[in-house]
Amino acid sequence: MSVSFKKIIVHFGILTLLLPIYSCAGKKIRLDSNAGPLQNVEDSCSSTREFVTTHEFLRIKKEFQLSDQEARSISERVAAGCSGAGGRFIKTTDLLTRSGLGSRDAALIGIQFALKSEEEAEAFESVFKRAFLAEYLDLDLFTSVKIAKQLSIELKNSTQNSRKDFEALTDFCTSGKSLDLPKPLCATFAQRIAVLGNRFNGNIAKPFTELFYFLKSSKGPGLITGEALDLSEQIISSGPMASENFITAYRYGVSKAGLRLSTKDSIALAQGLARKTQPVQSGSNAEKPLTKN
Repeated sequence: MSVSFKKIIVHFGILTLLLPIYSCAGKKIRLDSNAGPLQNVEDSCSSTREFVTTHEFLRIKKEFQLSDQEARSISERVAAGCSGAGGRFIKTTDLLTRSGLGSRDAALIGIQFALKSEEEAEAFESVFKRAFLAEYLDLDLFTSVKIAKQLSIELKNSTQNSRKDFEALTDFCTSGKSLDLPKPLCATFAQRIAVLGNRFNGNIAKPFTELFYFLKSSKGPGLITGEALDLSEQIISSGPMASENFITAYRYGVSKAGLRLSTKDSIALAQGLARKTQPVQSGSNAEKPLTKN
């Protein structure tokens, strides 16, 4: 695969032509004779602007080979996404068609993101490029779309944080100074850790890598790479703070001023304390007071 960034970047010529139509997309405005010419409101929806934006784009894109009725139907569906929907549809659809996806499949995904938030659409674009482009993970088109959709619209918490985690983790696992994993394995690894971190609203990459380096270092247990990776993932599954809890507990365990435990016993102690990182759930047995038999 030798697709370059220039080959899949959004077609700015088309977007420039349409800019006057949706330049206010995302801003909710209304005319108000009493309050001045423009006033922000939270309950407005530029549905007509989004319809026209999308319809004009589809008219320009002759390669889509859509009938007038199909173009209108798509435009009406996009308009339901309200302010900014036309722009989200255009950017997503144009990105995917320039990457080799069929125009109709690209339009369907474009509609999906027209109905989502700007954050979700931006996360999809960023993760897709990171997965697909040759200078990054160089994955096939289908896999790239699948990963990008999972990390943008299939997660419960912040997609922005998970996107940043994915990017940081792919840098980590493809670097010759860190792991230098084959790109497909790196993609699977980075996706898995980013999804895991989303349970805690993301920001998992930094504590994960810090823990990995500690586990491998002479100041830590000095584990081999595979063991350090496996243990890091186990520990971080209790949340970002579990990394700090493990490192602090291990150091206290092996310290002459602490417990003076062996490496093995210090790891066991630290694992147990790291698992307690997650707060006790309300109503759990751990919350019940001790009672006499």
